[in-house]
Amino acid sequence: MSDGKVSNAPSFPALVQKFFTEYLVSQRAMSPYTVAAYRDAMVLFLHFAHQRLGKAPTALSLLHRGKECRGRSAGWQLPAPPARAKPSLPDC
Repeated sequence: MSDGKVSNAPSFPALVQKFFTEYLVSQRAMSPYTVAAYRDAMVLFLHFAHQRLGKAPTALSLLHRGKECRGRSAGWQLPAPPARAKPSLPDC
């Protein structure tokens, strides 16, 4: 316990599995489409985390949620949305 780790803490993959199977499906009764959308977002996040941290998804833990994975502090930001032109109204 001197290194700050909790010995009985569940692994990151186990937490993700529990989130999908117990929380989304069982507790929240989400539709299969919603679960699929969450799955797709998780896959994108795992690819991003793998590129950023150089760790396989199975090697991640909740301790890897630091500034290495945060967008702004790591020098990464979403692009600004494109400017939308105002629709012109016909003259009457």
